[in-house]
Amino acid sequence: MPKLHMNARGEIAACNANERACPLGDANHFNSLEEAAQASAQTKGEPDFQDEAAYTLDLMRENYLLEDEDIAAIRERLPERATPRQVRAFTRAYLSEKGEAAAWRMPESLRPFYKREHDGSYDFKEGSALVHFMEQEGLTPAERAAIPAKARYELGIALMKLADPKFNEAAWASSPLRGLMEQYMPKTHALLEGEAVGKAWARELFLDGD
Repeated sequence: MPKLHMNARGEIAACNANERACPLGDANHFNSLEEAAQASAQTKGEPDFQDEAAYTLDLMRENYLLEDEDIAAIRERLPERATPRQVRAFTRAYLSEKGEAAAWRMPESLRPFYKREHDGSYDFKEGSALVHFMEQEGLTPAERAAIPAKARYELGIALMKLADPKFNEAAWASSPLRGLMEQYMPKTHALLEGEAVGKAWARELFLDGD
């Protein structure tokens, strides 16, 4: 039986968090339906859990995998007696602003693949970016198909790393992903590192190469 979790409203559901920690926290997870039901009965008797705004913000945390710093920033913006509708609106506005700010902190050639979704959030389309840059490399369909599946997957991860607003230059400089891009996509590798604003080591690397 999968592990169960309980949200702020006392509702029980199977927890499907695998790749990262569930945002509801360890204290709200249970190994059996009996444990969860007992905790839910206690929770529903507490007035704090009748707060619809808090419940909506809890849902936003789950839906968008928000970090604690995101929740804190959204709470600062909310009016004192926020309605669920206001919570949703403020959350989406925050995600939109965060996405727009992130777009300016990535290499310019990657920005067209950073798409705004219908709810205002942003998502980097690494698959589309990979196809585009492989075509720019001049790779034929046969040459692209000859690249091992694992390498193609990791090349997509490499593009995601370069697009990340929290990009770590030092970690990238020694990353196997960087070597993989040099091997399969040397033009793209040079282009994206050359565009990276504030990455002095990359600019010096290519200036020296000239």
